[in-house]
Amino acid sequence: MKLKVLLLCTVLILIAYVVWLFFHVTGPLGWLFFVVEGSISLLPLLFLINHWTQRHVHKSSYPAEGSVDVFITVVNEPLELFEPVLRSLSRITYENKKIYVLDDGGRSVVESLATQYGATYISRADRPAFYKAGNLNNGLLVSSGDFILVIDADQEVTNPYILDELLGHFTEDSKLSLVATRQSFVTPPEDFNHDILFYEHIQAGKNADNAAISCGSGVIYRRSSLMAIGGFPTWNMVEDLYTSYKLHCAGFKSLYVNKIYTKGTAPLDLADIYKQRGTWGLDTMRLFVKDNPLFKRSLTWRQKLHYSELAITYAISAVCIPLLFLMPAISLLFGWQAVTDIYGYSAFRIPSLIMLLIFYYYVCGKTFVAGQFWAGLFPAYFKGLVLAIMPGKPSYKVTSKVSSGGRHLRQIVPHLVLVFVSFGSVLWYVFSNGWDSIVLFTFVIQFLMVFWLYPIIMRGLFGVPKLRVEIEPGKIGVVATQRN
Repeated sequence: MKLKVLLLCTVLILIAYVVWLFFHVTGPLGWLFFVVEGSISLLPLLFLINHWTQRHVHKSSYPAEGSVDVFITVVNEPLELFEPVLRSLSRITYENKKIYVLDDGGRSVVESLATQYGATYISRADRPAFYKAGNLNNGLLVSSGDFILVIDADQEVTNPYILDELLGHFTEDSKLSLVATRQSFVTPPEDFNHDILFYEHIQAGKNADNAAISCGSGVIYRRSSLMAIGGFPTWNMVEDLYTSYKLHCAGFKSLYVNKIYTKGTAPLDLADIYKQRGTWGLDTMRLFVKDNPLFKRSLTWRQKLHYSELAITYAISAVCIPLLFLMPAISLLFGWQAVTDIYGYSAFRIPSLIMLLIFYYYVCGKTFVAGQFWAGLFPAYFKGLVLAIMPGKPSYKVTSKVSSGGRHLRQIVPHLVLVFVSFGSVLWYVFSNGWDSIVLFTFVIQFLMVFWLYPIIMRGLFGVPKLRVEIEPGKIGVVATQRN
């Protein structure tokens, strides 16, 4: 309830700010500033609309029934990651299951491990056609279970009762097509990859409107539902979001269980973070641009809003964040005024910023890092937006999950340019014209820029601790050693 009160107060003060801004902007730069600020302020409003009501579901009270094919998809992941995952699958307690190792890397050592743990090894002749979706579809051709549990090669199943606890949901509802679960990751506690905002609030909000999506691993699908849409769709880069979308469009239901059943790795190197998050952004925006949910009659208006919110969130980071941070420099260097009342702007904007920061601090698990990385990843999301608009299907490569601990200066060039241009323009203006009220306008945005971009700049400059993988029986561990 406290979080809802905080959200409502944040939205109200942002609305007051945007309304005030509408009557106090001037010139082309001012109206561009209004569009940018209005778009950024839209996100808490969308969150209020889509996630005010949340549905948190745990294990089913209905009996677990039916046969299950467990698919572990492999490409060229390190064996020290893959073997504990395969071992954990062999410990799943549900008896009516069959484990398949779907290997797009074609390695004999993977086949030997599969045999060792009693799994069926499958390798495609036409790998890597259609990437993971193609690999999964090949698994569908050689298997026959009523349900499919999909596990990535770096996602250990930590709860062996996953099928006993979740299959009953399908017994309860014949229209249920998938059950997605919460994921956890072997990363530092403060790392943004834990995605508390997404797993704790966004998915739960989607769950209340039959709009919960698959997250790729730790997901159980009903085979008959997949067959009704032609298997795992191969249209997008990765299969999870678009499979969920096609199932919803076909009238099937989804369910999100807010409980951890898997633990795996997540990228820590900045280049790999760009690769993974950029692909997610590309997939989401490509869906919105080329198969827009707003025009799908079979979707409810709530489902349309949920799918649209995902794309809008990425697009705002891609376009509005860099524009916002460039505007002070443009205003100072060219003498273009954006706001007619600088002191009024500060009086409205500073309190709304404080409320916004407090809200995201609490909704992200008492940390700012998730919002900071959302803003700081604007180059990856901008690239994804461009690729989403362009014709054809972009290429795809599996993201590396083990950190090298290296620096990634190339990824933060846009951020450093923004910082240097912004502060350089202030120095130039003060030296040329002296101090006046327009500098106050720039300081508000500069503070915001430094705050949002600081973690990603530091990650690029200094890297992360070099990591090594340690294996205990049935467990993956990642241990920091040193920085490069």
